[in-house]
Amino acid sequence: MAQRARQLIEHEIQNYLYQNLLQDYLESKRREIKPASLRDKKILLEKIGEILKVADVREIQSVHLHKLFTELSRRRLTPKTIRNYFPELRAFLNWLRRRGIIHEVPLGPEIKVPEPQGNGKNPSRSSRQPRKN
Repeated sequence: MAQRARQLIEHEIQNYLYQNLLQDYLESKRREIKPASLRDKKILLEKIGEILKVADVREIQSVHLHKLFTELSRRRLTPKTIRNYFPELRAFLNWLRRRGIIHEVPLGPEIKVPEPQGNGKNPSRSSRQPRKN
């Protein structure tokens, strides 16, 4: 009886493991996106999983998302690059929520990306003021 209970518990745990659910998520996206995009999504979400170090997706909380931000910052990634990680993670967490695996998507940190100096455009010759000689 104890052996059977242990097997049931282990099987139940497998249903919530980050790595297993990530594979299910990626499989669900296989028909929707190009292979290169799927590969990039997989690499990014695997990196996130390594940083979060949370086996059970139900354990992911806001504190873990802040930890992710801190670790990515420590690796000297730019705010814009760091910000690119979070939509992928949020899409995965929303997928989990829609399936009833988690009840809510935790809030992540606010990531501010500095605005570029100026408008980033060079005015065309015709729109510039004429030169005075």
